[in-house]
This record gives sequence, structure tokens and C-alpha cells, in this order.
Amino acid sequence: MIGHVIFRWGQLLGHERPHVTAMATKDPCLALLVCDIPISAVVRDYGEYPKIFERFFHASRPEGISAFTLDSYDVRYAMEYPKEDALGIYDGVVISGSGESIRPVELKR
Repeated sequence: MIGHVIFRWGQLLGHERPHVTAMATKDPCLALLVCDIPISAVVRDYGEYPKIFERFFHASRPEGISAFTLDSYDVRYAMEYPKEDALGIYDGVVISGSGESIRPVELKR
């Protein structure tokens, strides 16, 4: 629904929160590549992708991580990308996916 996530919070164990074996020395920094805008009903209820992902990552932070940075890049409409020399600051990259992929699906019986 939300897209593809490539991220290093720690090792996921089943449905539990990520497990962190060592205390982080800095707050994680993520790049969000925004590939679309969600459908209007999702925007109305939850906001656009930067807000959705910010809430998701805030709620799923492992113990010991008090904050994180999420830099958003509009890759579809504005053709914004992280500068190549700045890629080293990111601990992970998140790709939003298509707004069309979150339309309700009617189940056939």
C-alpha cells in the first residue's frame, strides 16, 4: 500500500518492532523519493506521502531512537533527486510507490 521500503532500522522479528542491538550514535537520516500523489480520499484523510511516511516512521521507531530526519524528493513531478555527493548522509532510501496502488480493491467471490 505505502510503497517499497529499503531501510536499516534493525532486524525485524516477525511482527515485533525492530530490534536494535547497539545504541545509535546519531539519529537516522532517510531520503524519501516521492513517485506520485495518493488519491484524493487518502490525501484528505492522511495527507500526502511525506506526511504519511513521517507518521509511519515516527510510530515505528525502535527503542533508543528519539528522532529521525526524512528528506523528501518529488521525483515524478519536479524531477528532484538527492545530490550524488549527499547520498552518503542517508541511512536508507524509501520509494513511495504509485498513488493508484492504494485504491480500494473490490473482491470477487
